Amino acid sequence: DSLVVLPSLNQTFDMFHLDGHHTAWNLYAEFKECIQKTSRSNVVFVIDDYDAYPHAIQHLFFDYHSTYKVIDWTIPN
Repeated sequence: DSLVVLPSLNQTFDMFHLDGHHTAWNLYAEFKECIQKTSRSNVVFVIDDYDAYPHAIQHLFFDYHSTYKVIDWTIPN
C-alpha cells in the first residue's frame, strides 16, 4: 500500500505512477504523499484510470497550480 510505504521512504523522486486503488480519495492521498517526495521542480505523474475519476484529477491540478506549474497533461485515448 503506497500510503503506508511512501511516508516511510527517505528518498526523493522525479516520477510517480499513481493508481489510487481506483478511488478518487486514494488518488488524492497518494498525490499529496508524492508531492512531499519530489526531488526537483520538474516532476512527472502518470495517473492510472483517468476515466474513472477525471474530476478528481482536474481538481488536483487546480489545487496545486499555484505551488507547482503544470506544463502539460494528456488524457489517454
